[in-house]
Amino acid sequence: MALTMQDLFPKQQRRVKVQVHDDEEEVEVDPDHGPLLLQGDGTTKYFYRDFGGSRVNVSNYGQNTPWLKLSKTEREVMIITCAKRNRAIRATTAARGPPGIIFACLFPGGKIPIM
Repeated sequence: MALTMQDLFPKQQRRVKVQVHDDEEEVEVDPDHGPLLLQGDGTTKYFYRDFGGSRVNVSNYGQNTPWLKLSKTEREVMIITCAKRNRAIRATTAARGPPGIIFACLFPGGKIPIM
């Protein structure tokens, strides 16, 4: 299913249908912040582009162009990528359960040690 201009440049928050393999996946798209990414615990956060594999220091950050400045093609890629990740997160959570149990055992009190 091709994304329309209303899907890519919504005036209000809307659900967008994206073809992922043989099924459709719905992605919630905010007009100011872009697509919402599902997390394993059921919460959502705004999906952003972040090339995290090659950071050496703080100056390597800054690859996250704001949603409002993305081109039509960049928005389309972001929505499709978010749909694929949402699908994968749902499948992983269904197979393994929510992530909170392991996290709570590793870091009692929810505090992650800073090294």
